[in-house]
Order: sequence, then C-alpha cells, then structure tokens
Amino acid sequence: MGPKKTLFMDEISTGLDSSTTFQIIKCLRDFAHLRLATVFISLLQPPPEVYNLFDDVLLLSEGMSQQPFYLSHHDDLEGMSLILHSC
Repeated sequence: MGPKKTLFMDEISTGLDSSTTFQIIKCLRDFAHLRLATVFISLLQPPPEVYNLFDDVLLLSEGMSQQPFYLSHHDDLEGMSLILHSC
C-alpha cells in the first residue's frame, strides 16, 4: 500500500456548455482509468451523455435527514428516478 491518487473537484461545469463539460469529464475519466486514480466530482444536473461517463455515482441531498444513495454505473436509471422523486 502506498499513496493513493485522488482528485476532488467541486461544480466544475458552472458556466460551461454541455459539450465542454463532456470533454472535461471524459478527460478526467481517462486520467482516472490510466492512473488507477479516484476522482470525486460534484455536478449539478449533468446531461445524460456526461452522466454515462461515470463509473459510479453517489447522490447527495441537502439536509441531515437524507441518506446518500450509491449507484453503480450499471444500475437502472429508472430506479434512480424513483429515488430522486422520493427525496
């Protein structure tokens, strides 16, 4: 065990169009896969083509009473829709 490669980014798509956001997220995904790194990114309402680039998703909601939901990239989006509507 040695140092882990981890990158934290907060709301990196603010003020960017969806095409630019897609290119940035794709670059970060490729970096993470090549370097065996973990990248944590917070995004507000990513478009479907950006969402599809993620391996895993953790949904957070404002407030202490809301439990975070972890979704593997392969999880059913219909299930995620039900979770979001219940929040």
